[in-house]
Amino acid sequence: MTPEFVQANPALIPRICDSIALVDLDLHADRLPEELQSSWARSLGESRAGRRGLARLLRAHFELHVHEFPSHQELNQQLALVNSPALCRGLDLTVKVLLWPRVVRRISRDSHLEAQRVLGADDCAFVAKTGPLLIRENQVPPVAEVIQGAEPSFERVFQDTRTFAVCQLWSGESSAFRTRVELKLPTDISIGSDVTSEQSLRQRIARLMRRILVQHVDPEVQQCFA
Repeated sequence: MTPEFVQANPALIPRICDSIALVDLDLHADRLPEELQSSWARSLGESRAGRRGLARLLRAHFELHVHEFPSHQELNQQLALVNSPALCRGLDLTVKVLLWPRVVRRISRDSHLEAQRVLGADDCAFVAKTGPLLIRENQVPPVAEVIQGAEPSFERVFQDTRTFAVCQLWSGESSAFRTRVELKLPTDISIGSDVTSEQSLRQRIARLMRRILVQHVDPEVQQCFA
């Protein structure tokens, strides 16, 4: 993290520090260790000192260290600062937008029921209406052109696209960074390190996700971006 970045983004630095140290206790509910799901653990989280104590337990549990300090200067790194509920929803909508060509194709074939079951009726309508514009403005290629293979079930396509998106965004980061991101996501999501992340595509997916987060999920997450 350069001095110029610190000077230009003073409000972002405490957020970065809390995220690295897990003091914000911002974990997906499924990721919280069982021993920390009790009422006493939740009550500890109500004070700053209590959160620091719980954060130490979490870092020990997940074998994380505060000296592992990524820069957060890149957009994909700043996405990791978004709170868990918003990040999950933003990722969900981003994946669905990436899928829009297949959604439209399925609807045009009168086989939209599976798409609606996987995406949800409201999100399916959102993707069909907003997806083409978001894809075009962020210059993201339709995922069908990136992920090759047979035509599996739509649910499998959704899962493969989600894996593709998270790996493009974060597979190039350190193991500690990937773990911190995974802690904010459902337990069925893992970020592999053996996937080639293309810089141009990573940047375009990151821009798409930021726009979805700010415009369609929670405008307050704009505070997470430099």
